[in-house]
Amino acid sequence: MSTSMMLIVKKDSNIKIAQYGSYDGSPLSQGANIFKSLKSIDINAFKLKLDKCYFLEGKEEEIMRDAFNKPPSQTNIEIPISIMEEASSIIEWIDISDEKIVLLNDIKYIDGCNYIYMVDFDSDKFKIYYNDFSKEFNEDYLEIGNLKYKSCKQIVQFDLFNLAFWNEYYNKLHQA
Repeated sequence: MSTSMMLIVKKDSNIKIAQYGSYDGSPLSQGANIFKSLKSIDINAFKLKLDKCYFLEGKEEEIMRDAFNKPPSQTNIEIPISIMEEASSIIEWIDISDEKIVLLNDIKYIDGCNYIYMVDFDSDKFKIYYNDFSKEFNEDYLEIGNLKYKSCKQIVQFDLFNLAFWNEYYNKLHQA
């Protein structure tokens, strides 16, 4: 069974990235890649680049999602490289781009994700949530706007502008 994940980046109370990852979503795999990516980039520059990101909507989104589900020979749409398997790479992708970045908003898949990684520029925190699926938590659950995901409990958080070293990340996860 795969371990799915969702990477959410929030700025000014808006979701700027909602990227689904279909496997290897554990904190020691995709989570570690997200952490390492955040450590390797200029966080302030990345925060500014988020203003160049936008989601496809309506018919455009429908056409693109349909194209993703077809073999290349059956579509005439140029599809960007799919990062569904390596969702964590979107941080580096945005970091190196100077152009507008078109994204698909995968937030509707959040309920099925085992782990949610939140890069929250409103609180300047990197937060990791675990989706228990079978429980509802009364505190430390995931809230996005007016949506409450009470089966998703925050297990750790880090300061975005003072990220821990790898061994601290690893130790904090094992203490959670």
